[in-house]
This record gives sequence, C-alpha cells and structure tokens, in this order.
Amino acid sequence: MANTKTNWTPNGKQKEFIDLLKDNENGLTLHEVNEILGYTGTEKEIKSGSINCLVTKGLVESDGEREIQVTVKRKVKVYKYLG
Repeated sequence: MANTKTNWTPNGKQKEFIDLLKDNENGLTLHEVNEILGYTGTEKEIKSGSINCLVTKGLVESDGEREIQVTVKRKVKVYKYLG
C-alpha cells in the first residue's frame, strides 16, 4: 500500500497572511490584512476561503470579533414610475 500522505506548504496568499499575523500580536481582520497588502478590491484580495485551511491545520485561530466600517460599491437596480 502506497503512502499517500503529502507534505503541505502554504500558498503565496497564505504565507503573506501568516507573516502579517506574526508581526501583529493583537491580530488583524481580513479587511485590515487586505488594506495593508494593497489587495482591497482587487483579484488578489484574501478571503476567508484562503485561510480556512490555516485554521484547520491549527496555524491560526479566530480570536473574537472587531467592528469595522467599510464603503461598499455594488450595482443596484433603478426603478422609474410608469403610471
């Protein structure tokens, strides 16, 4: 029977995330991480899916919540009166 266990290494985004957390003992939100890295609103933006693996592997943990204020840009429908 072949050994199917492989060595896991974090990808680029995960490494950047870990490095930022190492340098900040108070913890950071994903929003703060993306602002520091200049990724906010770009394809490079780090999202929770990118770090779930780090939590599962016990490398990082969720340490409470912080309230933040953000401006969001999104498309919405415009309605006109027809009567």
